[in-house]
Order: sequence, then structure tokens, then C-alpha cells
Amino acid sequence: MVLILLYVDDLLIIGNNDEIIQECISKFKATFEMTDVGLLHYYLGIQVYQYKDCTYLNQYKYISYILQNFGMEQCRYATIPISPGITISLSSNSQLADATTYKQLIGSLLYLTLSRLDITFAMNLMARFMQKPYVEHLNVVKQILRYVAGTKDLALKYSRLPSFVLSGYTDSDYGGDRDDRKSTSTYVFSIGSGAISWYSKK
Repeated sequence: MVLILLYVDDLLIIGNNDEIIQECISKFKATFEMTDVGLLHYYLGIQVYQYKDCTYLNQYKYISYILQNFGMEQCRYATIPISPGITISLSSNSQLADATTYKQLIGSLLYLTLSRLDITFAMNLMARFMQKPYVEHLNVVKQILRYVAGTKDLALKYSRLPSFVLSGYTDSDYGGDRDDRKSTSTYVFSIGSGAISWYSKK
């Protein structure tokens, strides 16, 4: 089996048969002007480390870019992305924050959830305040960024195992939103050693 993934001008060919993969590459080269850069190391902001028995995925370079872009390279690290039991509302006693900066931070960190399921819930929560963010909201988002800065070496690990077991976990906070009393549901599924799908939504 061979899978061909195409995003604009980035092409990724994966499969379990090297001969068929090489045949596909040869046919593409004969038809299109393209360059084979070899084994996958970096794709759409995700770094890939391939070893004999396992593969790691992380976004170390992308995190470094975010920290530099928002002037937080030397920030003090946070131990958790968001404080347990925190209650955040659309209204606040703090001043209004710069909406453009807030939206840029949210957008940058949402892309990071491609490999960091540990911030998915926090980002789902804070993305609700983009229309009218307060300084209180901005401080929470900066805490998420400070947490990411201290854990940018974390990676998803996929090991080669003789058998794979599909596991799933789900949870809900049952009406935890202070403004509309709606629940936030979350799940994560894994096959073998690594997570393959995760989700958090009000």
C-alpha cells in the first residue's frame, strides 16, 4: 500500500513497499519537475525523527518561531498550560487587550495542537474570546505559551510493535461554560504507543 499526500507543492509518499514507492517517485519525476529530498525530516512545520524501532513527531522549530515572534524567548516557564478549576467569562474587570495580538497568539498556538494534545483543551477554551479579549484572557494565553516554551522537546512517539490495540478516552465538564452553561467534551484515541486523534469542543 502507498499513500500520496499533497499540500500545495509539498509531496509526501509513504507506504510499506520500498519498490512501489521508488516506482511512484520515478513516474512523478518523469511527468513533473520535482526534487526528491529523501527521508522525511520536516513537513508543514512538523519535525520527524525516524529510527529503526520508532518515529517521533514534534514542532520544536515552530515553537521557537512563535516565542521569537512574540518576544518571549526568555520567558519564565509555566508548569501547566492552564490552572485547574479556572473560571473564565466573556466579561472581565480587567482592561481590554489588543485584539490583533490576541488573535495572532491564538492562531499560532492552535496550529501547535497538531502535535501537542496537552494544550488542546486550553486552546479550545481561550479561542472563545477572540472577538473581545481582555487582559485577563491574554495572560492565560501567555501562560499556555510559557508552558509550551518549557516543554518544546515533547514529542509524539510511535513505536513499532507486534500488535496494536486501539484505545480511547473521553471526558466532559458538564455545563462548565460560565456564559451559556454548555459542556466541553474531549477525547483522545491511540493505537499502540501513540495518540492518533484528539479533540476538544464546546
